[in-house]
Amino acid sequence: MSVPSASKKPALVSLTERLKTEKRFQEIDQAIPYAKFIGLKTEMRPSGPVSLLPFRAENIGNSTLPAIHGGVIAAMLEHAAAIAFLWHHEKQAMPKPVSLNINYLRLARPEDIVAEGQVIREGRQTAHIAVSAWQESPEKPIATATANILLSMPEV
Repeated sequence: MSVPSASKKPALVSLTERLKTEKRFQEIDQAIPYAKFIGLKTEMRPSGPVSLLPFRAENIGNSTLPAIHGGVIAAMLEHAAAIAFLWHHEKQAMPKPVSLNINYLRLARPEDIVAEGQVIREGRQTAHIAVSAWQESPEKPIATATANILLSMPEV
């Protein structure tokens, strides 16, 4: 089995390299199919990168309330965890989520949502990331999540 040369890196790996060096988040967002589908964007804040979900009527799950669909919020939380992992980790590959546990805390009104992840602990095989999503302010989260990201495959 041959090892691919450094010049034949997958397109996504070169995008993650640019994430850190050039802060060109829109290319990462476009490379993640679900992020593109629901309209997720990444932007830089003083604390680091955050995921932004601009309001779109297509993301409403309950038109009676109205409220953003829980699956859209879950996708956003996973996206924020992945972006936090890419930003804080030296590995230049897309993260592989092992688990994502979500707490829905408040109704997600038909407004923009912001989510930010923080790498809590990094072991040999997994990283643990805490994520919070809010609309009014970070002190009033609409949902929180914990994500575990696979760093490497365990040797058998």
